[in-house]
Amino acid sequence: MEKETELFVQSLMSKMTLKEKIGQLYEAIYYGSAVTGPEFENSDCNKYLSQGLVGSILGQYDNKNIYELQKYAVEKTRLGIPLYFANDIIHGCRTMFPINLAMSCTWNPKLIMEASKVAGYEASKSGVNVVYSPMVDLVRDPRWGRVTESNGEDPYLSSVLTKAYIKGYQRDDLKDNDAVASCLKHYIGYGAISGGRDYNSVDMSIDTLFNYYLPPFASGVKQGSSQVMTSFNTFNGIPSTCNKYLLRDVLKGKLKFKGSVVSDYTSSVEIIKHKLAKDEKEVARKCIVAGLDHELVSTSYVDYLKELSNEDPRIIDYINDSCKRILTLKKNLGLFENPYKAIHIDFEKYWLKDEFKKKSLEVAHESIVLLENRCLPLNNNEKVLFVGPFIDEQKVIGAWGGKSNINDTVTLLNALEKSSYKYATFKGCDIFDNLNIDGLNEKAQNIDKIVLVLGEDQWMSGENHSR
Repeated sequence: MEKETELFVQSLMSKMTLKEKIGQLYEAIYYGSAVTGPEFENSDCNKYLSQGLVGSILGQYDNKNIYELQKYAVEKTRLGIPLYFANDIIHGCRTMFPINLAMSCTWNPKLIMEASKVAGYEASKSGVNVVYSPMVDLVRDPRWGRVTESNGEDPYLSSVLTKAYIKGYQRDDLKDNDAVASCLKHYIGYGAISGGRDYNSVDMSIDTLFNYYLPPFASGVKQGSSQVMTSFNTFNGIPSTCNKYLLRDVLKGKLKFKGSVVSDYTSSVEIIKHKLAKDEKEVARKCIVAGLDHELVSTSYVDYLKELSNEDPRIIDYINDSCKRILTLKKNLGLFENPYKAIHIDFEKYWLKDEFKKKSLEVAHESIVLLENRCLPLNNNEKVLFVGPFIDEQKVIGAWGGKSNINDTVTLLNALEKSSYKYATFKGCDIFDNLNIDGLNEKAQNIDKIVLVLGEDQWMSGENHSR
């Protein structure tokens, strides 16, 4: 099968112009509400797609749009090479699971695999071929907002759970209609950024890199992850996205990674801000030489790689290698046989199945961490006062909520109303700490136990939300 795929890709590439090969290295984003009319015709996405210069598209949530975009690629470009569609499905698609940090507290790789199977199934029915997950950054600074997406602080646990995520997403065959390709992120050292500040610099020894931060990625590569995404941070002064040592020497060399390496959102052109490149032409040269296969949203590759190849013929070899990796992924996904395999116009009927909600509840139960117990279990003979802003709050999904809807969430009050507990409630403050305790003493009369219901709004932490 591997040889057959290789021959197919070689044959296809022999028919492609250099510009078309470069186009496969570009992942566009389309914000429009329709793929017809002037809105689409005037978009940056169409500017490149109409020339066959888009390899994949990020973040589409409308399956009708996904269908039209795929149809455009297959029917209106010269070679009809299908797109793949990617999305950030982190801890669930529509059926949500606890945040990944909480899921790691299950210490149960089988449950993690089952949860990612559900997420992958729902994603596969909503037009998604590639999920930008799992996030396997090692995290040891609670100030960093993205800690919530991680498997925690231990490289061994993260390595085990990484395999479970990938197995759940990719199943046994990427051609499976219920499977999606996985992407390891963020390569590498992102969790060690200075001061817990997002997009910051990282300064670490090679010993720390290899013994702590690399093992989860090595585990994911061994399990067969289809992609790796570079991180925003610098590593010893050089951004990961243009770091030849990290990409070519370690990832593709030492770890023998055969998949494709994609930048994080515009992290390629951001090396200009890091003072590693003076303009986008230099961005393209430095990133392709370093080993970045696939540029996400920014367009330095499609704008400048052909010009660069005229100046330095070695660039052509890098372009061919990157194109081969991306076309191989599309072939492995079965998109050449069926470009519309993941596009279900009636996708919502595949979401929130009873067995999915049951699995979500099971994972939630196992993810609970009890630090100390002085008063549990609560019993029906006691009267309990629940105090806090999250008694009747639906915004409890956590950052990166996929295609979730907060109206699907069950609040604590919803659950209490269906229970046999004797209870009273008192909000006391809002999420942002505006205190109002008038009447609390009265509420607390004849109460046996008090439960504080605390937390944070789902966007108080997460990417670009360090606190």
